[in-house]
Amino acid sequence: MSAEATFWAWQQSVKSTHKLVLLSLANCHNEANSQCNPSIAYISKSTGLNRKTVISAMEQLEESSLILRVKSTGSSNHFTLNFGQITSAENGTSPKNGPGPKADKTSTKNGTGPVPKTDHKPKRNLKEPKNINRGLDFSSWPDHPESEVLRDWKKVRKAPLTQTAVNQIAKQLHLANRHGYSVDYCLAVCCEREWRGFQFEWLLNHENQLQRKTAPPGGGSNGNRLSRDISIPDMLNDQW
Repeated sequence: MSAEATFWAWQQSVKSTHKLVLLSLANCHNEANSQCNPSIAYISKSTGLNRKTVISAMEQLEESSLILRVKSTGSSNHFTLNFGQITSAENGTSPKNGPGPKADKTSTKNGTGPVPKTDHKPKRNLKEPKNINRGLDFSSWPDHPESEVLRDWKKVRKAPLTQTAVNQIAKQLHLANRHGYSVDYCLAVCCEREWRGFQFEWLLNHENQLQRKTAPPGGGSNGNRLSRDISIPDMLNDQW
């Protein structure tokens, strides 16, 4: 981590999501070679932003020349922070330590007269656009869900997925994971059954229903993972 890089990142007048990404890059800045090489997954986890938001932010930071991409043959790309660049909310992007605006030397003595004042002042964009797709922290889950499965489940829920809801079902997902069910499978069942939430007991009931439908005549086992002589209460008590 470089103190200079962190201080520079704090100086930038950019969107809050872009500043979080800059600070994450600054935290990985190597003073020896001036490179920042964190993975997208690391930036997403450290900032709380989702992968798509991180990639979009880095592309826009690169367009504004705040970060520079260094392409390497046979390895992943590297990034460097452009310390010679400072962004201004009023004037856009301007070089650090560059020449300032020329002073107005007009006066009544030299006959040019003073410049009349106007009431027009440039408006500062004090309010950032609302980001309706803020990143969620899935670190409390056994593993991170696939974006397509998560998007399908959000449609089924018909309501925004909040961090509180993510944290509330974490315990149930861990219980399912200990019995061999992945997060993506659990969410896929939620989409199939149109569940807005998730309980491990619901999943077991769903599996038992599938077992009854696919059981061969005579009651023999067809290889289903729930065809063992185990009761649902035992599984819920984590005795399976």
